[in-house]
Amino acid sequence: MKGSVIFIPFSDTLPGQSGQLNASTRFRCYQNAKALRKLGWVCEIGTRDKLYELPNFDVAVFQKRYFTRDYELAKKFKGKIVLDLSDPDWILFPKRKAMIDKMASIASIITTSSSKLANHFSHAGYKAVCITEGFDFSTVPSN
Repeated sequence: MKGSVIFIPFSDTLPGQSGQLNASTRFRCYQNAKALRKLGWVCEIGTRDKLYELPNFDVAVFQKRYFTRDYELAKKFKGKIVLDLSDPDWILFPKRKAMIDKMASIASIITTSSSKLANHFSHAGYKAVCITEGFDFSTVPSN
């Protein structure tokens, strides 16, 4: 085992519920967890409330989670924090910029869905990397 990761999707649902149908959560959490499992990582998709159990995880990925409650819970976590942003929420919702910056300030790294988003955070002084979204052909039914 290489380590353990909990993904906390913005849809705040558990596997098998409607959150998996959300494209952003499916691409940013479920597919990345699947890939990490193949590399030997233990991965779980959970909810914010699972953060109380985070001492059992090495990494917590907050997918579009930057609100005050998320920040307060992330501050208590002793492992690495990943802030995953696949949309420019600070442009779409300008009032959220301060919250995003606050969460980004405690993140070990910010992951984004495009190099343009990653460059935005890099220029702002944060460590950022692009993890592109791809199409998972294993989800397509065969004829």
